[in-house]
Amino acid sequence: MCNIRTSQSQKILQGHISYVRAIIFSPNGKIIASSSHDCTIKLWDTNTGECLKTLHGHTDVVNSIACDSDGKIIVSGSTDRTIKLWDINTGECLKTLQGHDNWIQSVAFSPDGQTLASGSQDHSAKLWDVNTGECLYSFQGYANWLKAIVFNPSGQLVASGGQDQYGSLWDTNTGKCTKELQGHTDWIRSTLALALMVEFSPVGVMTLQLGYGIFKQENVAKFYEEILENYLQ
Repeated sequence: MCNIRTSQSQKILQGHISYVRAIIFSPNGKIIASSSHDCTIKLWDTNTGECLKTLHGHTDVVNSIACDSDGKIIVSGSTDRTIKLWDINTGECLKTLQGHDNWIQSVAFSPDGQTLASGSQDHSAKLWDVNTGECLYSFQGYANWLKAIVFNPSGQLVASGGQDQYGSLWDTNTGKCTKELQGHTDWIRSTLALALMVEFSPVGVMTLQLGYGIFKQENVAKFYEEILENYLQ
């Protein structure tokens, strides 16, 4: 961990035995979760750097993790083609969701924590009901691996992107694609509430960080003006 003001390292968290694939903070900032090529997820105390729990269950690389807005549940997506829901307090695996036919590269919670989105190398994105584990919609039409997915602040839209260099906006109520976003010349790598590729700010303004560079809002305004006006409210 680094202090963003001083750029000084404050803590080094050690415990994984292979590459760390993803890392997130809990909403209250007290816990850090990390996932790894060692097939595990680790929960760390932000203040002490202590490893609180190690979550076992996946049988292959854990590519993506996300935390619900209450800080109670973590979702993980893996190369083993499964999605798992975990209780942060107990470390118990609550559910295992199956339905993708290839590696899962990205997972995200809706703002209300009731729905999950997942993106996969099977060229699809899926929406899931958190309580039942039911797959609600499967978004098809991608020409290549899907590597990034995120909800907008209202939870009514999902933004996704991947190796076909296109971004897409999906209506979570109908499962329909509302817009295709074109303009990148390389992979869309990830979405973090908009961060390694597609992200929405808390007020719904979208910025894209793609390929090996960043498109700032002013540079993509002409691209997404209609979207921002009509969809991100």
